[in-house]
Amino acid sequence: MISSMQIASIADSLEPSVVNFTLVLDSCHSGGMFLSPDSRSCISDQSSIQTFVDNCQTIVPWIGLGDPSPIEQNVGSIEMLESGFCKMTVDTSKDTVSQAKATLFSACDYAEESGENPSLGHGYFTKAIIDTVNACNFEMSHPDFLAAVATKIAGQNQTPQLRGRPVRMQENFLAGWNYSI
Repeated sequence: MISSMQIASIADSLEPSVVNFTLVLDSCHSGGMFLSPDSRSCISDQSSIQTFVDNCQTIVPWIGLGDPSPIEQNVGSIEMLESGFCKMTVDTSKDTVSQAKATLFSACDYAEESGENPSLGHGYFTKAIIDTVNACNFEMSHPDFLAAVATKIAGQNQTPQLRGRPVRMQENFLAGWNYSI
């Protein structure tokens, strides 16, 4: 088991001009985490939930942002659903920022769960990634790769996400990079 704080620490320690760090997560809520000034731990009671809803301003994807200011205020209209998940609007224009030290492919969005298929022995997202990698021979840009994976898991109630440095997005998935910082 590895925590999101450990991932953040690893990504933060990397130099993007030397290391091409791509993170692929097939786990629930893998698109990021909530950043609330008053609440950074498990929410267990109605009062804490309301405090979270009232204060959440930013969702931070784990792409190695030591300073989240470029993505501040990327959520709005947040409300807690009866399920305990949050519903909100997200400013997706802030999904790619130049300060990112990693590229993140995640199985689902912030408030979604990642589906598992017992007959596969792993998640639908993992299966879609394996099938897409085998079919594309690493000749597919990151956004095209995401679209292909999303098509393969359509109907599973999860929305794969791509976040990271804008300059990386047109490069081929898991291929060496062709830029310098």
